[in-house]
Amino acid sequence: IQQTANGLPRGEWVLDPVEAAGMKDPVMQVIDQANGELVYTFRIQGSSFAPPVRKEGLYTVKFLDPDRKIEKVFKDRPAHRK
Repeated sequence: IQQTANGLPRGEWVLDPVEAAGMKDPVMQVIDQANGELVYTFRIQGSSFAPPVRKEGLYTVKFLDPDRKIEKVFKDRPAHRK
């Protein structure tokens, strides 16, 4: 099974691509800012990704490199229709 087929939202909402410069294949977390809920965690391939989400709203996107203990946080990312 492909990672993208295992629980990523498939609706009509998406965030603009987010770039984790200096990180290769980081772990990404998407957090709903309305309630602080972790929407999902996903290891991307490369350093940029346009996270799909289930609904309109503002989101925080975190990129994590657990081996190098690096974290990059992007707040106030609005969802828009695909």
